Amino acid sequence: MGFGWILPLVVLGSAALVGCADRHSELSNSVAAHDAALRDMPRDFYRPGLGDQMNALQLRHEKLWFAGRAANWSLAAFELEEIEESLERVARWHADNPDIPMAPSIKAYTQAGRYALTQSIAHGDGEAFAKSFDELTDGCNRCHQAAKHEFIVIRRPTSASLTNQTWTPRDN
Repeated sequence: MGFGWILPLVVLGSAALVGCADRHSELSNSVAAHDAALRDMPRDFYRPGLGDQMNALQLRHEKLWFAGRAANWSLAAFELEEIEESLERVARWHADNPDIPMAPSIKAYTQAGRYALTQSIAHGDGEAFAKSFDELTDGCNRCHQAAKHEFIVIRRPTSASLTNQTWTPRDN
């Protein structure tokens, strides 16, 4: 039996490998283009509605209250920072709100309360925290009134809706 059949088999196999290599190259290029498109997509591609953002802020407001009442100042500082970041996004993403000029209103109605909260948290002062928390809450309600949403009234939380979080600081 001869080995004449080997050469056609080698040629056929080589052609298949070249075809696979070409297909692999096409797929690699396609994946690279897809990855580049995702990487270059704006970070704020998804912009939640104002109501969704306010719901998230309300949850942060609650968490801030319970962290401060438990004298967990690290958690309180974290939650206040999260509130500030959320308010910045609200101002940026809803700048064209027809009911209220968002950025100046947020600043005017909440800046004093946020500053007072920052100070009370930094000093670990529970009494000042409660007072400044109420000041921030009042600012939120005044902003709602100015935006013709006076029917949305925020207050101190009376019980935690999150039962899966510990408010007291962890002993280190």
